[in-house]
Amino acid sequence: MDQTWATSWFKHTRSREPIHRDLTWDSLVFALTQYRDVSGTKEERLNTAPLWSPARLDGDRRAAHVVDVSCLVLDHDSGEEVAAAASRWAGFSHIVYTTWSHTAEHHKCRVVLPLARPVPGRMWSAAYKDTMKRLGIPADPACSDPCRMFYLPCVGVGGPHMRVAIQGAYLDLLPVATKLHDEHQEKERRRAEDAERRAAAVRRTVDSPDDAARAVIQVMQHDATARRNAAEQCGGNVSPDGTRARRALCPSCGRSSVWWYIDSDGPAMCDHGKSCGYRDAVGRYLMALGGAA
Repeated sequence: MDQTWATSWFKHTRSREPIHRDLTWDSLVFALTQYRDVSGTKEERLNTAPLWSPARLDGDRRAAHVVDVSCLVLDHDSGEEVAAAASRWAGFSHIVYTTWSHTAEHHKCRVVLPLARPVPGRMWSAAYKDTMKRLGIPADPACSDPCRMFYLPCVGVGGPHMRVAIQGAYLDLLPVATKLHDEHQEKERRRAEDAERRAAAVRRTVDSPDDAARAVIQVMQHDATARRNAAEQCGGNVSPDGTRARRALCPSCGRSSVWWYIDSDGPAMCDHGKSCGYRDAVGRYLMALGGAA
């Protein structure tokens, strides 16, 4: 039996529900080398230009619903010549087609490599980014999204357009994807164990609520993860410059309005000074809200 690749198809850009198709190599080549006439305004194109995805979806189009990914798809929009983008994959089966706005002066193309084995959706982004980095591929990094969809070959502007399909060995990214996933899982396990050791150390050394509050601050001053987690567990987040926790839940007025300086033992304060006026030591605030858990 011929090998097939699971794909999802969409009628236009705003489509959420996929049409599932398992395609042979010949069917995939046919679908990705036939140019469709798509013209009009950008809005008209968004409503009419068909798209596809190499993802097998269990539900509508979202990353959490991706079962696996069957093809590596690379978008080259930087002007790299089509021949250079294609030559990188000599020896592997690949399909190359110029995209809608390709011109002779500024090349734009899409390279599609059917995989020897599908890669689970949860492993895809890391495997994609690793492949780009390892091989130095100047393609769009946003395509690491496992539910990314791509326009089928279309003619409307630009040109002259070209396409080519070369059959060879099928690229196998599953070993790399599995290795990266296992490494990430091990890293997360070690991080969780380290966090538990720190928490246990705090629990062993505190004798009073004030001691607990001081211990919490001490941990936070030396642990960026603890600072971020404390803010998030209180319903807030850390400012872009990393200096303040903000928008945390106020235990007095119930609004997302408490903030404090992360590297300080100063107070946690509610932004609504006149109507609320909540103010307390950061450690006591975190202990009360459970943000140091």
